[in-house]
Amino acid sequence: MNIALLRRVRYPRLDRKVARGTHQICHQSVMQRVYIARVDVQKQWIVIANPTDGSVDLSGYIITSTDGRQTFRFPRKYILLSGDEVTVWCAPGSIELDTDNLLQPYLFWTMENGALRHIPFFTSTSNEAILLDSFMIEIASVRIDSNGNLSYRVRHSRSIKGMFVQAMHEVPRCLGFRMKTFKVQSTHTHLRWRILARRVYIFSRYWNIRSDISLWKHLGATFLAPILETIRLVSIRNVWVLVQDSERLLSSHLVLSLLLYALIILWCDWAARCLCLYIKSGILVSLLTFTSVLLDHVVNLVLFISMAILYPQHSTQLTRLWRLDIGISFLNLIASQVNVIRFRHKWPPMLIFISRWDYKLDGFICVNGIGRILLPFVLLLLPFDTQSGHFRWIGFSLIPSYTLALLVDFIRGVPGLIWWSQLRLSRRIH
Repeated sequence: MNIALLRRVRYPRLDRKVARGTHQICHQSVMQRVYIARVDVQKQWIVIANPTDGSVDLSGYIITSTDGRQTFRFPRKYILLSGDEVTVWCAPGSIELDTDNLLQPYLFWTMENGALRHIPFFTSTSNEAILLDSFMIEIASVRIDSNGNLSYRVRHSRSIKGMFVQAMHEVPRCLGFRMKTFKVQSTHTHLRWRILARRVYIFSRYWNIRSDISLWKHLGATFLAPILETIRLVSIRNVWVLVQDSERLLSSHLVLSLLLYALIILWCDWAARCLCLYIKSGILVSLLTFTSVLLDHVVNLVLFISMAILYPQHSTQLTRLWRLDIGISFLNLIASQVNVIRFRHKWPPMLIFISRWDYKLDGFICVNGIGRILLPFVLLLLPFDTQSGHFRWIGFSLIPSYTLALLVDFIRGVPGLIWWSQLRLSRRIH
């Protein structure tokens, strides 16, 4: 989930969809404590279930749409008991309630003034329900396509020092083929999974549910996404060649070429993410996303090398800036891979505050990320714009965006990594 949110240029709503694509339910998995059990588009209700052996406090949990405009907050101190379910009626003010579901625990979606909500949640433009925990971390979602097919996503959760629970179900099909070998840590002949008591559970309700996305779209996206990333790599290589031959080229031709390559790099980056939405394999989505993150840093390295060629008197400062940039990004990458999110129930208040505002300020992060990648291109154009001075003023205006984007990376990764290190150290001491 976290790799898709580590890109230098973040399109948060798109990247969250890509990250959600890695949560394909096509194998036996250890999952979260609560999940979206089922939905009904006609009756406009959503059922949240807790299949674990412990109660879950839903204070701060949110049900929202993809665009974030529709938000339902669970009441404070609302406890979902072990093995229980709760039905959230999304439009109780306009749709006749199903009497069968009223026999189960339910909640009404109300407006800020206390009136019953009458606007449908599931529409032709809003067809996805997302469940967020109190840390604004997406833990489950369900999407309904135009044919009524459902596509479920649930965040994976690992465990340590847990207990063994036996699972007797057969491994289902995944992407059209059957997984015959499934290596797990086991001391018995039966398939066993190590899970943490009262934290996670064996998720088996949605086995054999496949993605509703077309197989042809899956094959096409799997073929085209690497091609787009290759075009991005070739484009940044051409930028480096242009800078090397800048003394033999006309200024106007060089400026147009650099602007064209900048647009190609940004477009290929965005288009590759969109194609990931049509890939049915969560493993492939994770692999493509990780490759894209590495390619982001290759692009950044080539841009800094090109700037050092054009500004030899500032090569030392540029090298230090690149080291700072790559260092913060590397720490951010490590923080996302050491299971900081798994221990979020133990987070200090500062990390909770950062996580919530990181989710809310998605547009701000997107604008600064775009400014962060455009600033090096503007600096490459400065030596060839000696008359108008437009690129100089554009460069000055992008410096705050670059600084803020770098600060966002620092705030997202370093505090979490420090907290995780302290947690591990305290465990070893005790």
